[in-house]
Amino acid sequence: MKRRKRKLDNLVVVISGPSGSGKSTVIQEILSKKKNTAQISTYTTREPRVGEIDGRQYNFISPKEYLKLLNEKKLMACSRIEHNYYGMPLLEEKLQENNGMDLLIDMGVSGGLEIKERYPETIMIYLIPKTEEQLLKQRGNRGKIRQARGIKQIEEVLKSRKYDWLVVNENLQETVENVEIIMDFMRKKKFGKISKDEMKWYKSKLKGLIFFEKENIEFLTKFYNRDRGGIEINE
Repeated sequence: MKRRKRKLDNLVVVISGPSGSGKSTVIQEILSKKKNTAQISTYTTREPRVGEIDGRQYNFISPKEYLKLLNEKKLMACSRIEHNYYGMPLLEEKLQENNGMDLLIDMGVSGGLEIKERYPETIMIYLIPKTEEQLLKQRGNRGKIRQARGIKQIEEVLKSRKYDWLVVNENLQETVENVEIIMDFMRKKKFGKISKDEMKWYKSKLKGLIFFEKENIEFLTKFYNRDRGGIEINE
């Protein structure tokens, strides 16, 4: 049975990107600057990294707790990365708790596409570093696995054709500003009116951020076609 698609009273924004693209940092910067904005934190069974706070970036739980939530059908957009499991709390509950707010979700591509399928109004942003350096911060085999996974993810994004915006993270301040402009534009488009002068301004600022612009596809294709170092990723 096909799920019923829901109309949203919130602006829901999924931000996806390979590990090392800076998603968590960008989201925290936006939360500190924009009022009426909240993050929906996913559950994960992995250990917290330095600087991560339980309930902020993620809800850190044990595999046993994860399995209990899964069996009780309290999770959606579930995935496994290496030996760790991820899942998002049911979005309906979070929408009610944060009625009218802009909601940010740090989510992998497969989970993001699941949210988009159920909530077609979801804003889909793909964040990617300017170069592969950020994907290779961890040396050796671990860095190569991260690189190969990022390239595989790009393939999935291109095939899906569901992402609206591409933001290249070269400078943090500019990246945050670009995401904020996208959110402001989509909020006005959804809930208000945009004057001709405002539309002209937004068009100038959003130029280059539309996912399927020719330059962006060429950029992503170059990323995708790079050598994976012989490492295959099966998830």
